[in-house]
Amino acid sequence: EETPKLRELVATEITVLQRCLNDNVIAYVDSFSNSKNVYIMMESAMAANGTVPSQEGWSFAIGLAVEFLRQILNGFRVMLSANVGAHEVGALHRDFKAANILLHNGTAKMADLGFTTILKNKVV
Repeated sequence: EETPKLRELVATEITVLQRCLNDNVIAYVDSFSNSKNVYIMMESAMAANGTVPSQEGWSFAIGLAVEFLRQILNGFRVMLSANVGAHEVGALHRDFKAANILLHNGTAKMADLGFTTILKNKVV
């Protein structure tokens, strides 16, 4: 059932996706709704091994794992920064976990921004 809080979460996710134009955050394409649902279209990406990560996690060579970590941290940096003119939004991803990191052409992407919050006191 749709609630005001659910509408707010979806609207925030769309806003953050629209503003956060960064290679390490899943790219927003479009959104639309009908009387029952909201649909958010994003770039295509998949979990690291083509499936949802298992409890044991993913297995990568150390160099690749370090590169993915660097990319994920870049996504966080851009989301947290308040410089909206440079596509940085002052937002915090509040549901970060391995399942919300996707890969697209060898690039790590933060995804599932449904619980993201836009910070009132922006980080500089």
